[in-house]
Amino acid sequence: MSAAQPQRHALIVVMGVSGCGKSTIGASLARANGWVFLEGDDFHPAANIAKMSSGAPLTDEDRGAWIEAVRKTVIASDAAVIVLACSALTPFVRDGLNQTGRNVCYIHLSTDRVDMAARLEARDHFMPPDLLPSQYAALSVPDDAAEFDASAPPDVIISGISAHLQDVLNL
Repeated sequence: MSAAQPQRHALIVVMGVSGCGKSTIGASLARANGWVFLEGDDFHPAANIAKMSSGAPLTDEDRGAWIEAVRKTVIASDAAVIVLACSALTPFVRDGLNQTGRNVCYIHLSTDRVDMAARLEARDHFMPPDLLPSQYAALSVPDDAAEFDASAPPDVIISGISAHLQDVLNL
């Protein structure tokens, strides 16, 4: 009996509200495994960044061009595994990610609102802490997402995610 073959053409989406550690965890996970890392924020058009910077939350209509740019980049990549740091708050965004032709695995970094507000206050990012309530309001976590506590140390989170990916994708 041979060992199961690793799942190829996988998209691992590290999701959650702003400030939960998506970029830190996603980049570290990708680096540790030699996978491609994409930062979802890099795909926002200037209008989206300006809107969020002004304190207004994005709508799914606003997210359309952004998620299409992410989707096209993922589709164009020949990398076996891509790790994407992306809020993926709404079904609209996840529908776009699910149309990449890849096996998509959602990793939700769950949070407590007070912790996230403190994290957002301490960093330099275009999204102000005042938008955090709108992110929680928009957040719908897919039933099949693996949940990890964003307040745990990064190495603990990455270890847990790695074990999960071994189980579900044989990665």
